[in-house]
Amino acid sequence: MLRLPKTGVRGRPFAAARRLHGWLAAWLQDRRRGRGTAVPAVPGAPQIVLVNDAGAVVQVDWLLGTGTVTGQRLYRKVDGGAFALWQTVAANVTTIQDPAVSSGHVYTYYVVAYNAAGDSAPSNQSNVLFGS
Repeated sequence: MLRLPKTGVRGRPFAAARRLHGWLAAWLQDRRRGRGTAVPAVPGAPQIVLVNDAGAVVQVDWLLGTGTVTGQRLYRKVDGGAFALWQTVAANVTTIQDPAVSSGHVYTYYVVAYNAAGDSAPSNQSNVLFGS
């Protein structure tokens, strides 16, 4: 074990260094004994089940992935454009409707779950030609 000197410059104690050393030693002991705070694993990827033209909206339904989920991000692209973040929803949401759609366009969606550990892999992409 590392021993710190009891006095420093001009006989002054290294109180701050000893406090830090004591805290660090206690933290390391807790980690060795498995008492440290566990970080959740990255969630498993969700899976889009259905994207359909539901009259005036596009409805997107998906299955949750595995693990602890804090929330989910849905990405959307129109026709051949680039994907952009479209909605962020709670962990337990598995269906959403997109009313901002126009007839004759192809809408493609995917979902990413997230938690404190990071983002899941993206779900499969699914699309629909709206108004056909």
